[in-house]
Amino acid sequence: MVVGRENLSDKIHKQFDVHSHIVIHGQGGIGKTTLAKYYEHCHKKDYKITLHMEFYDNIKTTLLNGRKWGAVFRDVPDFDKMNPNEKFSLVSKFFDEFEEKILVIIDINDHKIDRIDCSDLTENDNVKFIFTTRNKKLMPRYFPIKADNLRIEELKSVFTNNYFKDENEVFKSDDEEKLEKIITKIYVYNTKLIVLGAKVCRYSHIKIEEFYEILTKDKTAKELTEKFADNGEFDDELDEKQISEHIFNLFSISSLGDELSEVLSYVSLIEYGGVKLNLFKKWYGFENFNPLNELATRGWVEFGKDDDGDATVLMHPVISDAVFAQSGLDSVKCKKFLNNILDGVNEQNAHKNSHLIRILEFIINRFGDEETKEISDICTWTGCLYSEQGNYSKALEYCNKDLEIQEKVLGKDHPNNATSYNNIGNIYNNIGEYKKAFEYHFKALEIFKKNMG
Repeated sequence: MVVGRENLSDKIHKQFDVHSHIVIHGQGGIGKTTLAKYYEHCHKKDYKITLHMEFYDNIKTTLLNGRKWGAVFRDVPDFDKMNPNEKFSLVSKFFDEFEEKILVIIDINDHKIDRIDCSDLTENDNVKFIFTTRNKKLMPRYFPIKADNLRIEELKSVFTNNYFKDENEVFKSDDEEKLEKIITKIYVYNTKLIVLGAKVCRYSHIKIEEFYEILTKDKTAKELTEKFADNGEFDDELDEKQISEHIFNLFSISSLGDELSEVLSYVSLIEYGGVKLNLFKKWYGFENFNPLNELATRGWVEFGKDDDGDATVLMHPVISDAVFAQSGLDSVKCKKFLNNILDGVNEQNAHKNSHLIRILEFIINRFGDEETKEISDICTWTGCLYSEQGNYSKALEYCNKDLEIQEKVLGKDHPNNATSYNNIGNIYNNIGEYKKAFEYHFKALEIFKKNMG
């Protein structure tokens, strides 16, 4: 349900008469993507094609990997074997020459990104771009639209609709007063927290009075309440840390149980764009989808569809980050899950599946500076898959990281390192740097000799 966004949707449409690029910005969980999708829904007759993408690395990579272009260029010989630059040349030409309207929605979920190089964007006025971001600094060259807080009455309606089973039920006056304080002084008009809080109360059988008492004892809530007392009027936004702490507090009182909590933690390993339901079921080892259905009902995960029309499971970025931060997961604990992902890489023709590569990269980033065999294995596969795509700079980045970890974990002369050296040698051979290729292959040979006696 979309509440209170009609005026902003109209504003976007009006500004597209003048601008081709619009940025919707606001705090995490305020409803930026929902607004973009609402605009798409209201004006779907105006656009021949609508593309919804997650920003990834740069604009060029985002547009190239944001959809499966093989279907568009099925008449182009060996399209799948082309390198990224050759593919992007065709994609750019497609955008430049398309005579009907295209809407491209790009979610920038990494709030640290404050600049985008737009030189690869088409100049075709028929192509309109909407970016969503948490970063206020991402404004140059774009028309900014702030996803403002919904009004108090609208947010009370949002909470009520997610709290009560019967749409005709209403709160008593005392409870409504406490709800208003929760919305304004504790959750500071954050839509995602309000929806999630309502569902936690509903499915954990927590009354509003009890919920208010729990929240007012929370450290983050106390700090915000004091800020209200000092400043009177309060029109600030929650920062990333405050949002994360609120979500952690909701998680701790949500009565999910061990099984659902563990499943939720593993979903937080999946990149924000989500993954096919059947794949996640296979990786985790579900017998059925009941745990995911329960988590979706309670508001922790969402279901969607990918370009193939297959069902996907995903988690809102602010929830995902908060859940992972408190999960206690590391790459060793996740060994079986990670191995199941890698076991399926060959089966899925993964070098053609950029989304699966993004999942591997997301996992590497999730575990930060961990130097384990599990992370090394993921780096190996990510590098090799990039190499098969013809993206040799990325291939070298991950194969070198694999080698660095292997040498620290196993020692410099371990036989596994020979494979890593060979992988890097193959990449240099593919880009015509034969001297470097020889050096790495020779190093691999030396290691083999040492271990063979």
